[in-house]
Amino acid sequence: MSIKRFLLVFLATQLLLLGCHTTPPAPIEFDEEYLNQQIVLQLVSPQKSYKTQDTLFINFALHTQNTITFPNNYNLRLFLNENNTWEEINEVPRIRLPEGGFIFDPLTAHQLPGFYVKPALLDYDKKQKLRISISGEMDDGENTTTVASFIDVVLYP
Repeated sequence: MSIKRFLLVFLATQLLLLGCHTTPPAPIEFDEEYLNQQIVLQLVSPQKSYKTQDTLFINFALHTQNTITFPNNYNLRLFLNENNTWEEINEVPRIRLPEGGFIFDPLTAHQLPGFYVKPALLDYDKKQKLRISISGEMDDGENTTTVASFIDVVLYP
């Protein structure tokens, strides 16, 4: 009888602990069909960890036969995970060239340009979880759909 009671208490405790763990809601909502599917972000760096002072180089790949149009800032948005919530932050000001936008046609684009990003952190002396996201407009010849991608990176002091 005590084994059954122990198992019941153990199971209740596990359920309570699982129920208390919450994942922060995504800072930007996108249809799952258009998130990290057509665009995939990759951090390009020889090191395994990233520092809060680092400028990050982001490369990306397109996984679609449709054209995707981006403004020259890629609709870049940065978020920090603070106290289990995502807070949007700014980027250190950067001039992005060319002015205007980019149209990536998978039939003619052999190499996609990457881009640099440096988050404007308030505290460079603590570990930070950063989310980098971009979005563009995919044209399939009949409809235009917003597609997006994000990547999470942990920055260390």
